[in-house]
Amino acid sequence: MLRARKKILCAAAVIALAAALFYLIFPLHPLSSLKPEEIEEIRLFAIPPEQTVILGPEDAAQAASLLRGLRAYQPGYRVGNSLCGQYIAFTVVKTDGSEVEVSNTGNVALTIGGTGYRAEYNSAEALNAFANGVLYSR
Repeated sequence: MLRARKKILCAAAVIALAAALFYLIFPLHPLSSLKPEEIEEIRLFAIPPEQTVILGPEDAAQAASLLRGLRAYQPGYRVGNSLCGQYIAFTVVKTDGSEVEVSNTGNVALTIGGTGYRAEYNSAEALNAFANGVLYSR
């Protein structure tokens, strides 16, 4: 009886460890279900240069594609006070009137709909580069 309990506890520990590793290693795609036809408008805000822009149709389509491709880890991740870098935020206004805000802080942390994530650098950097291209082309 005692051996059976030990085996069950060991199996549970292995499953918990595997789940934790999966959670830390494999990225999430929180906005993969965002469909272009659901989007009414996308607004971009950035600091610096502390500017807000409403994206045109071509830019909105590209932004939506980049947002769908964002890869994130560790839901519930909190950014410390010592983080530096540019802050960008995309507000996606859907055709049903709902809004989702996606912010990128220094290509390290994402906040999507109020939930913090650790950012996968390359997808966050692509979003940041796109935002700067839009902001500085105006």
